Amino acid sequence: MSGVRYRRSRLPRRPTRMIRLWRGMTCAWVLRQGGFSLVEMIVAVAMLGILAAAAMSAFSGSEQSKTAALMSKMQEIANAVSMYQRNTGCVPNNVSVLFDKLLATAANNFCSVSTQANYGNQDYLSPMPGDGGKGVLLNQLGVENGDLLIRQNLTGTTPNNYAIEVINPGDALYPLLAACNGVDYTGVATGNLPHDFVNGAACVYVAADNSVGMLISRY
Repeated sequence: MSGVRYRRSRLPRRPTRMIRLWRGMTCAWVLRQGGFSLVEMIVAVAMLGILAAAAMSAFSGSEQSKTAALMSKMQEIANAVSMYQRNTGCVPNNVSVLFDKLLATAANNFCSVSTQANYGNQDYLSPMPGDGGKGVLLNQLGVENGDLLIRQNLTGTTPNNYAIEVINPGDALYPLLAACNGVDYTGVATGNLPHDFVNGAACVYVAADNSVGMLISRY
């Protein structure tokens, strides 16, 4: 029959392996007309459990790592302050003094005396990003908006102490206190957390600032 044109049909694309597997499972289910078997349900639940456990383990490991890094930095700064105090007789009220000799002025020391003359030839701490004031930022340690300062007579504690204060610890609050004091505070209300450096507490909760304080020394 002249003048009649036939359209060439396009062959369907070969289904992917995942699609073939899904079709096979679907067909098997339809043929059984009974839904999934008990064995298949058990396997599916077990797989979901394994995936959930792996996710929780990864999250827990990440939190523990962040807490350990923050605790290590706090202890490092506390040790630097102690060494600075032994060498100069003063405690800085500006964290940046520990890594910048030019800042060791009277205004940046609690003793109100310049310590540049007996600062020494080496810094006491590796540089950290400043907060624009007298503290340093903790973003690099995974604490968003976290701020660390050196305090004299930490708010709410018995006087005559020098301490480190971590402002805005976020979800690191309870892990920090637990790691510092060796006590599990899970489920403990903030009002029942340690608030003073007594009974062996090396770290406390500062309710006024919603922060964590670590004791450096007493005087």
